Amino acid sequence: MADLFFFASKLFWLATAPDVLWLVLLILACAASGLPRFRRRARPAVAVLLGFGVLVIVARPAQFLARPLENRFPHPAWPACVHGILVLGGGEKPRITEARSVPQIDGAAPRLFAAAELLRRYPDAQMIFAGGSGNPLEPDPSEASTAKALLEQLGADLGRVRFEDRSRNTWENEVNAMALADPQPGERWVLVTSAMHMPRAVGIARRLGWTMLPWPVDYATLPDAMLVSEGHFAKYLDEVSVAAREWYGLAAYRLAGRSAALFPAPEPEPATISCPAQKPPA
Repeated sequence: MADLFFFASKLFWLATAPDVLWLVLLILACAASGLPRFRRRARPAVAVLLGFGVLVIVARPAQFLARPLENRFPHPAWPACVHGILVLGGGEKPRITEARSVPQIDGAAPRLFAAAELLRRYPDAQMIFAGGSGNPLEPDPSEASTAKALLEQLGADLGRVRFEDRSRNTWENEVNAMALADPQPGERWVLVTSAMHMPRAVGIARRLGWTMLPWPVDYATLPDAMLVSEGHFAKYLDEVSVAAREWYGLAAYRLAGRSAALFPAPEPEPATISCPAQKPPA
């Protein structure tokens, strides 16, 4: 069943990713507009698709999709103590890392920067990095191998970090990490992932019964204002796909029974956190 969900989600995304879908529809509409039989209907479709392209350049519509996701879980203050930290993989480039012998990562790098800082501030905390390969055609190398190399460069204490390298999606990230962590009542675990990805990650954690403190990073929007367009069409179209993928994911995980809610909301931390009396770390 797990494999069916994984492969079905990949196929669905291939067919519905907004950037690919827009390009395919535009090509088909342009081809059809050259055929007398379809010309009358195809030309308006071309105009609509080109109009959407102009909208992407001028207004960066991904912001309207991404901002509700990123604003859902405000970034918390430093807690008094942390027992464990879960960092979800995303953005690592293991194939290039392996080929170049230098750790490579894209825009999700703030996850690992936050991981290193949390390890520094909470010397008694353990950490789990969860990330295998989400590419069904290339199960190896893993995101974890790149994360390990970069954390080492950042000076993190790798003796306190366990690397889970078999998970292929967020559900498997958290299921496998929970088996490693064996979280106990009264512990505070911090969940580190991109702000846009946090609602889906929290929904899964709650479905598994793992209470976590959301620690969103890697923001792509302003909280209450619009980013000014700089005319980068390909970049802005990709932004639409990234945000749409999270909304797709929220719906799919809820329908599959893998999330506790369609759009999880913040909840108070349990009053049972067992934490020595101390000031928050500097």
